[in-house]
Amino acid sequence: MWTLEDVATYLNVKHRWLQNNWKTVGIPMTKVGNQLRCFPTDLAEWLEQQAA
Repeated sequence: MWTLEDVATYLNVKHRWLQNNWKTVGIPMTKVGNQLRCFPTDLAEWLEQQAA
């Protein structure tokens, strides 16, 4: 699973922006304990849906 920092780097957005907006934008992140994580395959699917 990717960390919040990994996803921010991949999407080329700031860590803080992603932390504040992931729910609003609909990025498929999951809380694991107190940290946000994302499966790369889920992120790829989400990006494909955004492009459609």
